[in-house]
Amino acid sequence: MISRVVKKGLMPAFVVSGVIAAAIFAPGVASASQRLGGIARASNPAVCYAYPTCAIYTTDAFGPVHEDQHSPELRNFAVFPGDFVRAAHFAHATAPGTKPPFSGLTLDAFGGLHPYSPGAQNAGSNCGVPGTAPCAPASNPLVIGQEPSFNFDIARDFVFLPNGTGGYEIDGYGGIHAFSLGSNPMPPAAGQYPYYPGRDLAKKITILSDGTGGYEIDAFGGIHPWSAVGGTLPAQETQEPYYPNLNIARDLWLDPASTAASSSGYELDGYGGFHPWAAGTAILPVQMSDYPYYPGVDIARIMWFQPNASSSSSTGYQLDGYGGIHPFNTADNVRPPDFTDYAYWAGRDIARALFGSS
Repeated sequence: MISRVVKKGLMPAFVVSGVIAAAIFAPGVASASQRLGGIARASNPAVCYAYPTCAIYTTDAFGPVHEDQHSPELRNFAVFPGDFVRAAHFAHATAPGTKPPFSGLTLDAFGGLHPYSPGAQNAGSNCGVPGTAPCAPASNPLVIGQEPSFNFDIARDFVFLPNGTGGYEIDGYGGIHAFSLGSNPMPPAAGQYPYYPGRDLAKKITILSDGTGGYEIDAFGGIHPWSAVGGTLPAQETQEPYYPNLNIARDLWLDPASTAASSSGYELDGYGGFHPWAAGTAILPVQMSDYPYYPGVDIARIMWFQPNASSSSSTGYQLDGYGGIHPFNTADNVRPPDFTDYAYWAGRDIARALFGSS
């Protein structure tokens, strides 16, 4: 059971400077009775920082997609019998029939991709109630064409191609695998990428705006370029955080303006620390000024940057493992307001994704 909170659950210390001194199961589809444990929602939408209304969501380890800060409700998503969710991202507007961030995919531990959408879930008011007819399946604009399939827990993250025809998954060993949407052909195979045979170290993958390559992060903070066949391998990182033998790197953000010759962004460690990084001719991003920090507690999981963020000026929110959502900003920006409504699992490290869009 989840809780809706009206204040932060996990209370981090805020700092003012950079710190770190295939499926072998069948997922179900959410019914009306499964969504948010039946918790009632506020009737009036809240106003989010820089947005007319909110459109921000949290995904938990079992599949449900929870609206944060009274965002529009999503009713169609896969529900799993265990802790199988590894990542979730919304589809680009270029994917047929989609409107970011209301349609996207959830990645399971075995490489399977599962659509979510706001589509109507039930055929009547009794849908999902024990003893009544089952819920009618909801339509979804995203249809999986071809996807990777692993017979063990090794899928870790994925990215969409900018043109919306497919994307790439990353496995824990660093391998990068293409997937397609609908009847589109498979994207070019990954050509150059780091690989750690038998070592579950790869955490996250990013992609450049031209779709020919990007960067992935390993557990120790190393940032490594990758490219698809026919693409140019992006520049090697010139400045990055690194924590030898400390498995603490958790997320990676790539400035949307990055190119193969000049890339930059931020890395998140498990204690909540933000670390600028740069590659090629890029200038190191400014230090994050205000952000949550949990000394010695590995609980920070995801960064969500607002769409107008850049390496010189950023605001956004950080997700902790219990579902807490905490604002961050660079010095030239006002700290975004605290959220007052979001899914929260006190003491349970099951929050897996935070995403949104204007």
